[in-house]
Amino acid sequence: MQNIAWRDFSFSGNYINGRFVIPEHPNSYLEKRDPGNTKDLIVSLPVYFPHAEEAVQSAKDVFEKWSSLDGKTRLEMLGRLKNSLEMLSPWLVELTSRELGRPIWDSKQEVELALNDINELFRQFGSYTPFDGSVLDDSKEVIQLYKPNGVVAVIAPFNQPVLYPIRSIVSSLLIGNTVVYKPSEYTPLVGQVIAEAVHHAELPSGVFNMVLGEKEISKRIIKHHGVYTVFFNGTFETATKISQYISDDYWKILVMGTGGKNASVILSDADIDNAVNELVFGAFVSAGQRSNGIRRIFVHNNLADQFIDKFHRKSKKLRVGHPLDEYRDKRPFMGPLISENAMQNYLRLQGISQREGSEILMRGKEIEIDTGYKGYYVTPSIHLTDEIDEKGIYNTSEIFGPNVSIKRFSEIEEAIASHNTCEYGYGLSVFGHDNGCIKELVRNCNVGQVFLNSITLGESVHYPIAGYGKSGNSRPEGSYNSLYLRRPVTVYRKDSVSKSIQNLGLDDIKEF
Repeated sequence: MQNIAWRDFSFSGNYINGRFVIPEHPNSYLEKRDPGNTKDLIVSLPVYFPHAEEAVQSAKDVFEKWSSLDGKTRLEMLGRLKNSLEMLSPWLVELTSRELGRPIWDSKQEVELALNDINELFRQFGSYTPFDGSVLDDSKEVIQLYKPNGVVAVIAPFNQPVLYPIRSIVSSLLIGNTVVYKPSEYTPLVGQVIAEAVHHAELPSGVFNMVLGEKEISKRIIKHHGVYTVFFNGTFETATKISQYISDDYWKILVMGTGGKNASVILSDADIDNAVNELVFGAFVSAGQRSNGIRRIFVHNNLADQFIDKFHRKSKKLRVGHPLDEYRDKRPFMGPLISENAMQNYLRLQGISQREGSEILMRGKEIEIDTGYKGYYVTPSIHLTDEIDEKGIYNTSEIFGPNVSIKRFSEIEEAIASHNTCEYGYGLSVFGHDNGCIKELVRNCNVGQVFLNSITLGESVHYPIAGYGKSGNSRPEGSYNSLYLRRPVTVYRKDSVSKSIQNLGLDDIKEF
């Protein structure tokens, strides 16, 4: 067998005030292993809690200088950052695959999407109204200004370690905010490469800071009084804790994307082959570890038997393997789950589903792959849920693994009712062309995105990206990001104020 291996990467340190700093007296150590080959220790890095506060202070100290730059200058500097990210993209791809166990092709797709999103954010920046003191020279009676908020905390998830933080980081910096970025503990070296891209771009010291670690680091950053906006992507359970962290600073803006249990509805006039191909991909890509993946399928009775048969046969052919298999002409469709705990949760939910009334068409189980690597590998699973207890754990929980449920319906109202039994409200896909049914679904399903004849993986920063219920806090990202990153300031000249208070007795006071 050809000897193929990853490149060696070393820990550079936390990135604070324009330089990498390795803690001399760490509080703990974080070990990161390849989930597709647990013998592979990728990095052991020191965690130092005080660096969280130092990073926020660094961002706070430089905020006034950064925000006072004109928008064109910031745009030029961030253009250099994009160039650096493009230069380092092979490392981002490799480390995303290595730290997540994700196939190479899958990691490439994420990095390419992130770079494309930067282009769109640059385009949107042309329509922002940054603070410019010269507008005060205008003769208008009332002038509306916008100023950046201040320090922004970006708390990144493991499952989209490049795409999601890049969106928040670039948006924040463009508008004149400074950033403290905390990567997931599962993808520390991906975070380090993003920091290296900033360093190569020669952004002013302190504008961007990065601190590695686990939950305590996130907590210290979020609770710091110097932080004004928090972008968080992760689980609903973690989001509830973050909400408690900022309870004393009620004025902080918290923007959260907190998972999904996205559904697809297959209408009676759907192209069944297209639906099967799209949904097999949407359910099992990235081993089901995407918040915008497909978790539930509702299929019309007229197509149900045919759809289930084709979906099952195609799902059985998916290859599970290590990312390096792609270089051995054994291209895997999906890799392992992220951790032992994730694998055990996935396996445990198989039994819970069955006890709550599902029929297991294809059971998910732990497997060994043919290349011999020991990791957290599992097979996809399909559960038929015509008789499921929709108030139970299985139907109402986000299952971060390659699992999908299928339920039949005869009337569109049944599909809507079943859909809304789950409190996650991120995305819905609809296959078919019946406009009446589509209108009912859009009107009555509690979701932020609807995709017609496509899966729920194609959201764009060109538009609002919203999650409702357990999928977010009703603060859409994407094109709405600027709303959370700048504050309006209204300047009233005396003439406009006098008109509004002329009946308040001011003339009488002048006579005193």
